[in-house]
Amino acid sequence: MRSGQNQLDAERVLRYAISLRTEDEGPDFQEVAFLASLLQTHRLPSSLDEGGRSARFQAAMAMMESYADRNAFEPMPMHIIFLLLAVEAEALRQMAAGDASEQALQLAEDSDRMTAEAAKYLELARASPKKWQGTLEVTPSFPELTMLVAKESLNRGRPEVPEAPETPAAWLPSSEPTPFVDAQSLRTAPEPDDAMMALKVIDLLLHFGLSDLPGFLLEEAVQAYGYLSPVTVNSERCQLQRVRVAMLAKDWNKAEQLFSDLFQRRGGDRLPEAHALLGECRYRAARDANSSSAGYDSALAEFEAALCFMTEETSGFKEDPVLQLRVGSILHLKSEEQNFSDRMLAERAVKHYKKSAMAAPTAEAWKNIGLCRYRRVKYETTARKEKKLREAMKYFYEANALDRERPDTLAWLTICAVELGEVQRAKQGFRQLMQFEERLASPVALELAEVLLRFSNEQRAAEWHGERGRLVQDGRYAKEAAMLSKVLLGRSESGPARCILAWSKFLQGEHGAAAGEFCASLTGLVTEKPQMLEEAAYMARHCAALIPGEPHLSALVEEAIAIASEPQPDESSGFGDEAEQDAATETPRPEDLPGA
Repeated sequence: MRSGQNQLDAERVLRYAISLRTEDEGPDFQEVAFLASLLQTHRLPSSLDEGGRSARFQAAMAMMESYADRNAFEPMPMHIIFLLLAVEAEALRQMAAGDASEQALQLAEDSDRMTAEAAKYLELARASPKKWQGTLEVTPSFPELTMLVAKESLNRGRPEVPEAPETPAAWLPSSEPTPFVDAQSLRTAPEPDDAMMALKVIDLLLHFGLSDLPGFLLEEAVQAYGYLSPVTVNSERCQLQRVRVAMLAKDWNKAEQLFSDLFQRRGGDRLPEAHALLGECRYRAARDANSSSAGYDSALAEFEAALCFMTEETSGFKEDPVLQLRVGSILHLKSEEQNFSDRMLAERAVKHYKKSAMAAPTAEAWKNIGLCRYRRVKYETTARKEKKLREAMKYFYEANALDRERPDTLAWLTICAVELGEVQRAKQGFRQLMQFEERLASPVALELAEVLLRFSNEQRAAEWHGERGRLVQDGRYAKEAAMLSKVLLGRSESGPARCILAWSKFLQGEHGAAAGEFCASLTGLVTEKPQMLEEAAYMARHCAALIPGEPHLSALVEEAIAIASEPQPDESSGFGDEAEQDAATETPRPEDLPGA
């Protein structure tokens, strides 16, 4: 629910989790409340949609009432039942508005009945626990019994304990005004009664990843039922909850406006949590917009502002693993755009990643540290490259130990093993990552295929000073490169991936198939990697020349090269029949070429 509002999947998994409990044990409160809240979130689909709105409401009420019957003294279930009734009453009222039909009158009557029931459950939720667990509203006092106990203690020889003396006036805090403002004096705290229960309910719903129901409690329920007091509504905690609701709904503009209102208040800009949330809001907005690193600058500024708070009460923000991970990812993105040429920028990213990993070890943090180290290897001297590669590999091992099913981590482990000449370890890592090939990102898969191909071609080893024999050997990883390129081509047509497949077949001695794949890659290379076009054309001619007794193969290769060399037609011209144009300019397929 938090990552993508996938309510159907969340409901299915939650029902399965509840089914694992025994009948005597039953589900706990969070499980029942979560499932009931999902059913009452009508904006998203549910497995009970076939029964209509009433089926979802009745199922949610049945679960919560059953739990409340078994746990009669807990106030939290009463709050959830109030929420279910209030939301349903408001929905029925809106459905009946502006309609004078008999059905609308029935809906209005049901809405009034549910409103009264919701108010009743709210009063029950607010009732003192003593109303259910005892008969006395105050602590009983029996002075005669107290004197009798004291007299009996003296008779038994126990010394009388004197009363504690009053605190000297010099020990009391001075009432004179100080030149410094106390930070707590600027805080606007909620009412204690609301903080104990009502705000906890809202926090719980936000923890579930829901936005509609917390928004209802913070807006409509306050006006219709007085769910929160005016002091609580104006408190900083309540304002931050409203921000979280807007962020879960991905309403970034509303969240920015709420932050602006909060920071204009006295002391509002002294909340580290507010700066961290604003940074997260801007970070996600930039990510949704596919921005470059410059689009994350405002988010980075807010994250760093949150890290600047140094008091003991807020030192936890310096240990927040997500906050450190966010700052590291932004600096990582900036380093990527500069091709990791700035060593200091890369070191800053590694520093924040390490702080995140120290606070809470995660595979993501360790993998990114290893990736930063690996990207910097190309700027090292030949003598230091192997040391730096092994250092990067160490971090990838840490990431893999925490999560053995992340194909991107396995891909980078394989790349490091290939560059270090550890053939068996590289092939073992490749076999393991192919178990999760559907989750391997295409850019990472393409880079891995390029590295595998580069260390399988001795003819080109001299171009990048590769050591032949120990590191580079013809066809060493050709089969693995071909498997990866086929995975990429299964997702979408790609000129570079097709070219890697062609090279793999060439290194395995399949010259006819290689000629066909080189020809098929030409069209994609024109738009994706024009710098590889000349080499692919040369290799297509070379492979065709290696096949004797096929006079038409060279002609077909030249035809494919000529078609790829023609200027691309303007999509907006619209002249002629598109089907005829496509047929006339279609590059010969690999299987159409002789010897393929």
